[in-house]
Amino acid sequence: MAVLPLRNITEVPGREYFADGLTEELISVLSRLGQLQVIAASSTSQYRESPPSIQEVASDLQVGAVLEGSVRSTGTDLRVSIRLVDAETQVALWTCDYDRRLKEVFALQQDIARAVAHALEVTVVGDEARRLNEAPTSDLEAYDLYLLGCHSLAQRSEQGVRKSIERFRAAVAKDPNYAAAHAGIADAYVLATIGYASIPADEAVREARAATDRALAAQETLSDAHTSKGFVLMNFDRDWAGATKEFKRAIELNPSDARAYQWFAQCLSYQGRPQEALPLIQEARVLDPQSPLIATEAGWPYLYMGRHDEAAIEFEHALALDPDFALAHFNLGNVLEARGDVDAALNRYERAASASARAPMFVAFVARALGLLRRTDHALNELRDVEAAVEAGAPLSVYVAHAYEGIGDRDNAVAWLDRAVADDEMLTIAIGSTWLPFQTLRGDERYEQIVRGLPMGTMAKPSPAP
Repeated sequence: MAVLPLRNITEVPGREYFADGLTEELISVLSRLGQLQVIAASSTSQYRESPPSIQEVASDLQVGAVLEGSVRSTGTDLRVSIRLVDAETQVALWTCDYDRRLKEVFALQQDIARAVAHALEVTVVGDEARRLNEAPTSDLEAYDLYLLGCHSLAQRSEQGVRKSIERFRAAVAKDPNYAAAHAGIADAYVLATIGYASIPADEAVREARAATDRALAAQETLSDAHTSKGFVLMNFDRDWAGATKEFKRAIELNPSDARAYQWFAQCLSYQGRPQEALPLIQEARVLDPQSPLIATEAGWPYLYMGRHDEAAIEFEHALALDPDFALAHFNLGNVLEARGDVDAALNRYERAASASARAPMFVAFVARALGLLRRTDHALNELRDVEAAVEAGAPLSVYVAHAYEGIGDRDNAVAWLDRAVADDEMLTIAIGSTWLPFQTLRGDERYEQIVRGLPMGTMAKPSPAP
């Protein structure tokens, strides 16, 4: 089923965040029901500005039921109008208008979830029933700050990430046991580790780890916290068993958590098990079908297996969802380079750089392709910006190494790889894989020594003995 963005009909300006937050909270509560597959908010948010027909939603998202409605919040009063519609017949299965006090917002969410379950003939018993009755906080000010933090985090920008941390911290200052707000802090710092904010990597990892621990101490049944902890264990501790345990627990608690399936798939691919990752990333696509990021990552297992044609199909699908999605252009460039069409790869790398306001990771591959085309001076000129970003703290030494390999400078390529490993950069996981192989370094004893020194169980494997 899909929950469409609730229309904000509050007359007071600036309350859109409350309607958006209530939508996401309803998705979260409904996702606790294991018999329902609930589409992620990132796939339904596209309908906020231009409400679609039920038929369009059914076609776009492949769902059987759609929940839609409106919310008005004035002072201490709350009015929510809800309608559940059969996506095939477009007949209303259930409608209701709720007039509640704002302090009853959590009970309201639970009542809506029970009514939806009843209308769809879903049985709610045992642990699901207990978790459905869990209220995240008793402090309405903390709840409002949490919704504001979620609104900021959804912007996926430097300012948005930093503002979300500020608001989530304000929420936990009001209620130190507010697990979802602690998880929000963790998610913000996780985004910082992958480039959404210029927070030093060691600080971001430390804060993300601490926030997930606090969230789980407050509420072990919070799936988001398990997912974020799995990300940290996977990317920064290389603790595959620990990460796997966290992702499985997240999915057990919330079978509609697209992000848990997405990162679990990454975890398996990083261990050299991309075939096992395929059904997981495909499940993430079912749950979040309009996400260009998940559509792009659906091609990653194929890249790891060297199945470039199938990978390219997935990247093209992502670009059909968002023609300016930088990561899909970049990965399509990887495929084209692997096929030997470096000119076409350069075009894709340049488009990725342009679409991302010249993100250093993409500029590094512009330099790599220029180097492969023997346009060395131009390549080195592009690379200066990337090296400057690394010196400023960006964890992208692996990308600089790729650029120098393309230029043909083996000594600098090895030196930058050494630096990446010494700094324990996240992307050292992929050194030696079939995705972005350091082909010209294979057989170089310095490179082989780096690969042998990487944690066991990664994709990296030394070159076979001659």
